[in-house]
Amino acid sequence: MRPFESLDDFIEKTHSDIASTVALIKAGAFDEFLPRNYAVWSLCDQYADKKKVLNGRNLQMLAREGLWPQENEDLEMARRLVNATVYMKKLAVPEGLDKKEWYGTDKRMLKFFEDIDYPLDEEDRVNIIEWKNYQEPWLALIKNYLKEHQEEMLEKVNTKAVREVHNKYFADDDFAQWEIETMGLTFKEHPLKDVPTDCFDELPQEPKVANMVTLKTGRVVPLYKLTMLCGVVIAKDKLHHTITLLTSTGPVDVKFRKEQFAIYDAQISQVVGGAKKIIERSWFNRGNKLLIHGMRQDDQFIAKTYKNSKMKHTVYKILGFKDDGKLDFQKERKKGILEEDLNGDE
Repeated sequence: MRPFESLDDFIEKTHSDIASTVALIKAGAFDEFLPRNYAVWSLCDQYADKKKVLNGRNLQMLAREGLWPQENEDLEMARRLVNATVYMKKLAVPEGLDKKEWYGTDKRMLKFFEDIDYPLDEEDRVNIIEWKNYQEPWLALIKNYLKEHQEEMLEKVNTKAVREVHNKYFADDDFAQWEIETMGLTFKEHPLKDVPTDCFDELPQEPKVANMVTLKTGRVVPLYKLTMLCGVVIAKDKLHHTITLLTSTGPVDVKFRKEQFAIYDAQISQVVGGAKKIIERSWFNRGNKLLIHGMRQDDQFIAKTYKNSKMKHTVYKILGFKDDGKLDFQKERKKGILEEDLNGDE
């Protein structure tokens, strides 16, 4: 790692962005300096959105993150009043009234005012000054609590911020998986080494016929003996509709029909609240663990299934292992709009 002396020294001298530094850590580039787990948490600490001080402006964030003490009834009431103010600012005021003097109301707010016994003069409006005066002693509770518990709350907020960075870039602690994602190989044990599937090199180069079937046209066609392979995606070739799967015994090229490839390679989105949201990326992106049904033909594995096959799908996405050691996998793509995954690995 010359001319660098540490992870911090590398970041300071190169101004490396977080995505690049994450990839280097996962590949073990800083193992000479410190254990990989230490490098992970050091990076997360540097890039986390940590706070130096907390005040009333942070209340919404504290409540949203579940860090505000709900067991204290007075503090919970103060939080509800702040939320009510934020909500009312978005409501329309009756025609002819000054927005600087009045908040609007709706059925939800009228129910809230009834619950807290707030003396409302008119049901269609709230006087801003009167509301602020009503809030003042409750807001003082928030300020005093944050002042008295500043260190404790800062530790909670900043610990959560560091963990969020960790969850985003280092979702698991599988070093072998990290190396495969970044380098396409691993120096550790393969993450799927204990899954009982066939070894590609031991399969016959020409598929064996399981039985013969007569079609309605009278044509007799062979049904081949199918098997399963599992591994981690390390590359894909959209032009030839193939992926390279790193199995526990080495890399294997897997061939798909054009239509098959397109379905599993697409990203899937849904329209939520008028905006399009991606709900699932391509299954063929690097790092995904897959279980594939098919047969060997020469130096390729051909993804295939029959109507009467025990495995009804050609590809299964491996999510991990259950408590009993069995595979936890996803059988089908999520429902939504299929489109090209432009962020996928080539």
